[in-house]
Amino acid sequence: MILTRHDWDTILTSQDADVRLEELQQDGTIRKTFPSLQTLVGFGGGMSGHKDLWAHTKQVIVQTSPNALYRWMALFHDVGKPQSFSKVGDKITFHHHENASANIFKRTAYETKLFRADEIDEITFVIRHLGHMEAYEPGWTDAAVRRLSKELGNHFDAVFAVAIADCTTARPEKRLSQLKRVNEIKNRIESVLAQDAVPPALPKGLGEALMQRLDLQPGPGLGNIMRALKARVEAGELPRNAPIEVYLFALKL
Repeated sequence: MILTRHDWDTILTSQDADVRLEELQQDGTIRKTFPSLQTLVGFGGGMSGHKDLWAHTKQVIVQTSPNALYRWMALFHDVGKPQSFSKVGDKITFHHHENASANIFKRTAYETKLFRADEIDEITFVIRHLGHMEAYEPGWTDAAVRRLSKELGNHFDAVFAVAIADCTTARPEKRLSQLKRVNEIKNRIESVLAQDAVPPALPKGLGEALMQRLDLQPGPGLGNIMRALKARVEAGELPRNAPIEVYLFALKL
């Protein structure tokens, strides 16, 4: 069966996308169109020590917001795990599987010619950066959160949507922990962005102007004046980040 991009989008965004994808896997359409996805089928589950990747992928898809691009991201988000699989003793790892998955999708996208170049870039970026959500720890500084926000840029909503959907464990306590982590990084990013959107209380260059007017050197005296001005700004007595002369006039300089 040959499906158009519209056909695939319709299937992926349907409420029963998992059932329809299973039918396509059973009739050989998945294998013919996306051979790399076929490697997920039969990988894991049972007594293998890790989840059934094909079942997991289908579940992530139906848990993802029914946005076509988001669901393509979900479809390929773990496709690199089979080649990244490693087991030492009882410990199973999939190091760098996000990069492997992103590279496989990108190669597949160009081979099938089903995607525009901008779509390929967006889907590849999100798949490659999904691991950032798992890496987050509550101890991250605001500076680290800002770096992550800058790196994700306008892809954050997509990364967040797929990361939330990627929580598929049947263990309630583990699922709650995963969801809490993803929501916490979202809240942290929103918080630091809100802080950064507020202009500083005092304008740049005010300290230098005060030193010139008062013949001061950097030190406690200048610091006390700056703190007093900032307190008046925060109290609403003076405007925020106004021209320097406003603050000099307030000090009658």
